[in-house]
Amino acid sequence: VNSEKEFEKKYLDPTMSLEHETWWTMRHQFRRLVYARNLMSTLTCKSEHESWEGKLGNYLRSSTRKAQVMDWLKRELQSILEMKDVDLIANAIISMLTRGGLRLFSTEFRETVKEYLFEDTTKFIEELHNFLKNPMRLVKFDRCNRYPGVGTAEDHSQSSIEIGRKRCEKRERRGF
Repeated sequence: VNSEKEFEKKYLDPTMSLEHETWWTMRHQFRRLVYARNLMSTLTCKSEHESWEGKLGNYLRSSTRKAQVMDWLKRELQSILEMKDVDLIANAIISMLTRGGLRLFSTEFRETVKEYLFEDTTKFIEELHNFLKNPMRLVKFDRCNRYPGVGTAEDHSQSSIEIGRKRCEKRERRGF
């Protein structure tokens, strides 16, 4: 794939329905809503684990913490890219984060992530920062992470998600 347009045509078909895919869950759909509406979150409970507080490389050396971040990354990437197999991208991001000296909000990190996530890059980095500030298991994160007007992933109903239509409109505005 040589361009964003080719990528979208190959992987993000606006007519594609993910409803019958076994890997696609309501939580994926909710996460797409967060990105489509650029929602800001508020955590309503604290993590049982220590925050990374700028020591990201050291923090991710723990296999438990790294697995938690990987679970979160995979679901976010699947939700944004609308594809199941995101292991290569998730591993590239983990590799960048564990590399010494790289900062989450650095230009280098942002530009690399942008190659995969395009206009969702800024929101993705904000959400990653929020997750890393209060690391917890994915289920607890979903229960504790509240978004204005839509609540949490746990209490959000499928009928209120209008992502497909919004995603198509977004693509049309970009000329795809």
